[in-house]
Amino acid sequence: MGPLVLLNKLLNSVISYHNLSIEEISRRKLLLVFLFMNIPADFIFGTYHLVKGAYNLAVINYSLTAIMTIFILLLRYLKSGRPVYRVTALL
Repeated sequence: MGPLVLLNKLLNSVISYHNLSIEEISRRKLLLVFLFMNIPADFIFGTYHLVKGAYNLAVINYSLTAIMTIFILLLRYLKSGRPVYRVTALL
């Protein structure tokens, strides 16, 4: 199996289908790819800043990691993803 097939299976396991349109499913998948790329990066940068002593930046990175993880859970259980999309656009 290629990496795209594995990514598609991962995204399908996270998204629950509440009579969602194809457009809404593709929006959720696109946002999840963005979140799955940013969560490890923020965690790594937070750890780097923590080691270097920049505690303010470390707290910001770790809190963003926690917020994005919560967004993944919200996308799983909300029927409409619009509030999550809008807040993510603000971040």
